[in-house]
Amino acid sequence: MTDDPYGRQAAHDAVTDWQEREAQQMADKAWSAARNIAADHVARQNRIDGVEMGEDEFAAAVEAEAQRLHDAIVGALPPNPLAPYLIDWSEFWATDHDETEWLLEPLFADGRSHALYAGAKTGKSYLVLAACAALATGQPFLQHQGGDPVHVLYLDYEMSPQDVRERLEEFGYGPGDDLSHLHYALLPSLPPLDTAAGGEELLAGAQACEARFVVVDTTSRAIQGDENDADTIRAFYRHTGLRLKQAGIGWLRLDHAGKDVEKGQRGSSAKNDDVDVVARVERTDTGPRWIATHRRMSWYPEVTDIALVERSGVMVFANVGGGPVWPAGTGKLAEELDRIGVPLEASRKLARWYMDQEGIKGQNKILGPALKWRRVEAQRVADMDAEELVRRLESKADRPADRTLSTDACGQDGPDGPPRNIKADRPADRGGPGSDADADRGRSLVEDRPGPAWSESSADDPDDTDEAWF
Repeated sequence: MTDDPYGRQAAHDAVTDWQEREAQQMADKAWSAARNIAADHVARQNRIDGVEMGEDEFAAAVEAEAQRLHDAIVGALPPNPLAPYLIDWSEFWATDHDETEWLLEPLFADGRSHALYAGAKTGKSYLVLAACAALATGQPFLQHQGGDPVHVLYLDYEMSPQDVRERLEEFGYGPGDDLSHLHYALLPSLPPLDTAAGGEELLAGAQACEARFVVVDTTSRAIQGDENDADTIRAFYRHTGLRLKQAGIGWLRLDHAGKDVEKGQRGSSAKNDDVDVVARVERTDTGPRWIATHRRMSWYPEVTDIALVERSGVMVFANVGGGPVWPAGTGKLAEELDRIGVPLEASRKLARWYMDQEGIKGQNKILGPALKWRRVEAQRVADMDAEELVRRLESKADRPADRTLSTDACGQDGPDGPPRNIKADRPADRGGPGSDADADRGRSLVEDRPGPAWSESSADDPDDTDEAWF
């Protein structure tokens, strides 16, 4: 088919039209315009050439010409440098962004950036390594109930192989334990992490080992700039922290405290600006205290007291205070979720659907704890012997005080079922939740045994074993 100025002008007009429209709407309309232009062009060219076409032949010629124009349009468009970062709103609203808040509760938030600092010899690295080892082996730790192993990348710029072995043995690990998910880079020779080369190499390494969490221990040894210079810290975030976060990988950088621990991290105050959580570790008589000095998420606890004890030669980290702190209204909403038949393992999205069907209102900051409350209570019931179970079922359930919940008239039978795009597999029925006392409430049930990097939650003081510190 011969070319003519009309075809070139048509392509130019289509390109102009394309550039003025947004994303999907722009693409759809541009393709439609290309087809219309192609049909007119083919008909015009047939008249010029004296060619007669059947209906099918004409349709095929129009489609081919439309594709040619479409390719010309796409080739003429400048690339959008922001395209990889633009939100797909349909996917955005369909995603439950509150579903996985924790990677390891109550220390590491999933996909978030953390900074941890402390004075010398307070045991921050000791605590973080124990937590990472538990995460990588699927062991319980504090309020983390354990589960599938999680890939963790740990960059250690300070210790020797002997130091690492001693610590892991203190946590109960040995040659028979599978530490394949703990990717431990000892004294790595990476480009500085406040440079583009360093950030690129770390991201590539994290993705190669499928890490969901990265630890940099310590910041001062991983950068080349002056840590007192705010530009150095901003460069670390731009080249390394931001790359990891964009990839959905949570991270923690360890740092030293300044001369006055209360005043924060050593160096530039910009260290507080580029992370979701800034925490300080203090040493107490019974163990470390994890204090969040800055936090972007309201659900991240301000203070976590941890007891460190030795049991059968293994260092055990125990959550002091009986496990999670339940916000007001948790117990009441948990009862409502039980009443309307919300599955025990339901996500927030599914639970919200059930609540909407029954006209039950409740804030997300209470819904999450209420779902967790039910799972904790179910585990406690499952672990009771028959006599204890009967005794608790006969007693009046004890729930968190000062509950508030707004409800409309609710049906007694519950909704017929959730939409097909929401998973709603119902587990077998379980006994109703119960609680003995406030001190017992929300305790994480972990088998009382020595073992690698496990931990317990306890409202009482540790048992009569010897207390230990670092």
